[in-house]
Amino acid sequence: MRFMNYGASVTGTKHIKMNKVNQDAFIYKDIDSGIQMMALSDGHGAPQHMYSDEGAKYAVEVALDAIGGYFEFCHGDITLSELKYDFEERLSIEIQTRWLNKIMQDPKFETPIQYGCTLLVAIRTNDYLIFLQIGDGKIAMVYEDGVVYFPMQRDLRYEGNVTASLVQENAWLEMKVKVLPIEKSLNMIILASDGVENAYPHGYYDDADFYLNLAKEQDLANNLVSHLQKAAYFSKDDTTVVIWKSVENQLLEIDPEQQNIWIDASPEDWIPLSNLVTNELHKRIEVGLKLVDFFDEQQDVLPAGATLKTFLYDQKENKFQFIPNSDMEKIGFVRIKKILSLVTGVQIECNNRADLKRTLIELQKKIRYDLKQSKFLIDKNDALMPVVSLSGANEKFEIFYNSEIRLHQIMPIVSQYDPIIGKIVQHPKRQAVWGIVNETGHTWEVYSQKYELIPPGKTVTLRSQMTVFINGIPVQFCIHYQ
Repeated sequence: MRFMNYGASVTGTKHIKMNKVNQDAFIYKDIDSGIQMMALSDGHGAPQHMYSDEGAKYAVEVALDAIGGYFEFCHGDITLSELKYDFEERLSIEIQTRWLNKIMQDPKFETPIQYGCTLLVAIRTNDYLIFLQIGDGKIAMVYEDGVVYFPMQRDLRYEGNVTASLVQENAWLEMKVKVLPIEKSLNMIILASDGVENAYPHGYYDDADFYLNLAKEQDLANNLVSHLQKAAYFSKDDTTVVIWKSVENQLLEIDPEQQNIWIDASPEDWIPLSNLVTNELHKRIEVGLKLVDFFDEQQDVLPAGATLKTFLYDQKENKFQFIPNSDMEKIGFVRIKKILSLVTGVQIECNNRADLKRTLIELQKKIRYDLKQSKFLIDKNDALMPVVSLSGANEKFEIFYNSEIRLHQIMPIVSQYDPIIGKIVQHPKRQAVWGIVNETGHTWEVYSQKYELIPPGKTVTLRSQMTVFINGIPVQFCIHYQ
């Protein structure tokens, strides 16, 4: 199946009036093995991103260099699972690393934020299509029957002018990846900057008509710019598309009233792991503990080539899930350790599978919040006095304004059963006042300045030297003032 390359960009009227350069960049490249690649990057428009046009140019260059190098050294057939694994983890990390190295070599460099941008990539092999995306913009596919398919799931965290970016600390984890077999009925593949979607402000997928009209266009080489100018007139933003158009497949007669749009989506309660991996160390450790529970339940049998992007968190059930595929495999101890190290940002050091949870619990006990540095860290010398802590059955943990309290923090556990029993919350108007929500199924007895009964779902205000009987176990909370 052969595709022709097309690409164009027009500067938004807003940027023309402000005498600003076009901040989009695109590139396409065919390599000797018959593999086609194309990439598009949209530089952020805010003043703090003053070199985002250069960041965008670096992004498309390093992405295709990294991916081209990957295929250059691939030998033999690559399976769908192998491609998915390599792009979701190894190549995502490499693209972010290469981009950071590139901008740091720029003589004007002071901080990565100056070069902030998004990135869309498409790759075609003989058998597969591979898409990678961080940030806004759209990837769209048009089939010969007029169906417009959006392969990337919408991320509801980012609305309006807020978007994921290559400047984020865990940008590689924000890079969404999709690997699909090539279908013979495919007519066109489009990468589009948000200058297109912003021209259709009333519905997230209203821009489907724009992509379908591109597929209907008989002379893309001469008329592509006029399509972009119409979109840019309404969005007032830089507007860019990069296209592969099938040489063989032509659009069938399409009834305008029968247009179909396909989208990929997960259950509403499911969110990607990247939503949970924040910069706060104690929360990353909590996520790691949940993952260990999940691996235990699965007996380490997961989709082939599982990466962090394989896992979705079911907020309703308070546990991890994954979209199953036909290839399942038992992952090894070394791989599990690497996954947990990537999640927590801490090198997990233990010698066998059975010690993983205990290792994370030991790390959890050593987490401290350094007031001077305003960050969480692992206290290796036990030198810092915790500000707020709980003491259960011979265990002591520092807790924070948004900590989850699990069973292992109040009593030694010998099974996989380790539920959340309480959550720390802040008073909505008085941030210095903390409370503990009863997440168990029974009433707590609380001994402090007064005796209280706290039923499930209710909150008790945290006081120093307060003792709470949870599952019949006395748990003491202490507040230390530094």
